[in-house]
Order: sequence, then C-alpha cells, then structure tokens
Amino acid sequence: MPINTDELLRKYIPNALATVEGEQSLYEKLEPFLGEASDFIVSQITGEQVLAQIIADNESSPLKAAFNRAYFNQAYLKAIPSLDLVLTPNGFGIVSNQNIAPASKERVERLMANVEQQRDDAIINLLNKLRKETAWIVSDQGNYWAETLFPNIDVCEKMGLKEHRWEEYQRLRPQIIAIETQIANGFISPELMKDLHWYQFGESHNELTAEARSAWAYLITRLQSEILYQLGGQPPRHLFLADMVQFIRNNIELFTQWAGSNTAKLYTPPVFENKKEAPGYFF
Repeated sequence: MPINTDELLRKYIPNALATVEGEQSLYEKLEPFLGEASDFIVSQITGEQVLAQIIADNESSPLKAAFNRAYFNQAYLKAIPSLDLVLTPNGFGIVSNQNIAPASKERVERLMANVEQQRDDAIINLLNKLRKETAWIVSDQGNYWAETLFPNIDVCEKMGLKEHRWEEYQRLRPQIIAIETQIANGFISPELMKDLHWYQFGESHNELTAEARSAWAYLITRLQSEILYQLGGQPPRHLFLADMVQFIRNNIELFTQWAGSNTAKLYTPPVFENKKEAPGYFF
C-alpha cells in the first residue's frame, strides 16, 4: 500500500494527537481500513498495473499524491465511526479521559461529511490525472470511465448534486448511458459516439487537424448539454439533436464514422427508380 507508515499517514490527518507509549499507533488502528480502501480505489479506479506504477513513483509524483489523498480519505471515512469505540466484556464503550471529551454525534457526522467531500474531490483529481496514463486508458478501469461523455464524477455538480458524488454518479451513469445510446442510434451513430468517448482521453484521432478538433469539441459540448437536459427529467429536444446532425453533415469530411453508418442512412432517403416491371411504373 502507498501509505505504509504512521508518519506518512499523519500527513493526511490534521489535529491528531501523538501516540503515547503502549498505545496502538494511528496506522495500526487504520490498517484494516487502509486495506479495504486500497481494494476499493484499485478495483473501481486505477487497476493493478497502474497501482504498481504509483507505488514505484517517488513521493513528489502528482499522481501518487492524488492517489494517496483519495485512498486515505476513503479509509478514514470508513474508520471514523469506530475510532472512539472500544469493545468491553459488557459491550461497547466510548474512549475518553478527564481531559478530552468524546465528540458529539453532530460533530462526528460533520466530520464524516467533510471527509466524504474531500474523498470525492480527490477522486475527481485522480481521474483527471489518470487520463494522461496510457496504461490506465487501456485497462478495464479506463474502459469503464470511457463509456460515457462524462468520464468523471464531477458531472454530479453540473446536476446540482454536491453531496455523495461517488454514489450519485453510480446512480446517474446507467441513465447517461441509456440517453447516449438513444442519441447515438437515432442521430450521431454508435460509431461516432464511441470515438467521441475516446477522444476525451486523447488516445484516438491524434492526427486530427485543428479544425477537426474544434468541431469534435463543439459536438461533445452540445451533446453533454442535451444529456444533462434529459437527466433533469426533460424530453429529448429533437430540433436540437437534428441541428447536430446537420452540423455533422455540413462537416462530413470531419466525421467519416457517421458517413458510413446505419444511422446516416436514416437521413438519406432512397432514390426512386422508375422500373417498367414495378406496379407504380409511369411514363
């Protein structure tokens, strides 16, 4: 695990008292939660290969710092409810002495809310940094985050959701995918939608001209606007989407994926052929 000493752990905990001789260190108290947090961050975000790279990085690595902050706050969030509890033969008790009174329930709840906010901020920062790592982009975790036009949990803020952003993103993601699938099939094509997903990671179409990059960025911004609109409970804006199709058609040399797709055929009516053998033949 990247955080593997009490000294390193204390960098992330303000106002923590020094450990008295004979007491468990903070690291020892948090070690089980650190293991669970590592499993969570690795399985959901980084993947094993990138974790190995992070561990090998020096302590000044921005990627390592971003990982450690997300990792620590996830562990701390899970540990807080039990840090002041001890199990006695007669049941649970609260750790206390004559000088330090236990925190109130309200204070603990505020602390947990603050740590969760910091955890989610750290995840946003970590995901932004991972987008520059080729090993991550081709991983299962990278593929997961590349499946929508919103490859980060900060989409929650655009929806006015400022709390529990990790959980809210998991709730919103299936809805985002469903909306994007409908838009892809009916308007911009699954082929182009997939390439727009990967374009956000800088790993596809590196040969695009400045004009093409501008056009792709414009289309992504417009699509995100429509998706957010529908996520808010509004019906699809068909004229808005039709305008996007027209934009693609007007710049067809920049969107060759669309030109050869089945979706494009929806906007190309069949040419009538006047055949003698046809029932509707006319002179």
